[in-house]
Amino acid sequence: MLANDLDTLPAVYLVGRIRRKRIVYDSHEYFTEVPELVNRPRVQSIWRRIERRIFPHLKTVYTVNQSIANIYQELYRVKVGSFPNYPLIQKGEPAIGSLPESFAGHPVILYQGAVNVGRGLEEMIRAMVHLPEYRFLVVGGGAILDKLKGLVDTLKITDRVYFSGRVPFVDLAWYTRQAVLGISL
Repeated sequence: MLANDLDTLPAVYLVGRIRRKRIVYDSHEYFTEVPELVNRPRVQSIWRRIERRIFPHLKTVYTVNQSIANIYQELYRVKVGSFPNYPLIQKGEPAIGSLPESFAGHPVILYQGAVNVGRGLEEMIRAMVHLPEYRFLVVGGGAILDKLKGLVDTLKITDRVYFSGRVPFVDLAWYTRQAVLGISL
């Protein structure tokens, strides 16, 4: 049975134990430190307790990068595999998407993911005022998308920030290759 992130682990663990099934934990992030929990100490504490209680009993655990794997291995003394979740680079693929003309010849900074509070996107957009030679590409959608578009208009940097919206997973590699730098704040 597969638990995808900590919020599914308690149910999967319980059912797996009852049915005597092997439990695999797939951690896509360091869940107890996500922005949605950092400023909510009581909720964060509950998730940490759940993690501390279940994690040492897991036999098969993997995550998206070695740094998170190292944290879990140190905390719980459990072997944790690492399987990065980025696309393989393939040269010579045809263009899938398109970028504004104002991006041509400029280095691109990329953010891809949920466009929500606590992701550092407002700060990055404000920083773009001081980075006239760069362009900022936001791939994804979310709760603060309209607010960020308004901020870009207010700062008069519409030629330097582009919101592609949500794109199919198979197209992400093309957008990723357009960038010289990716951010995850």
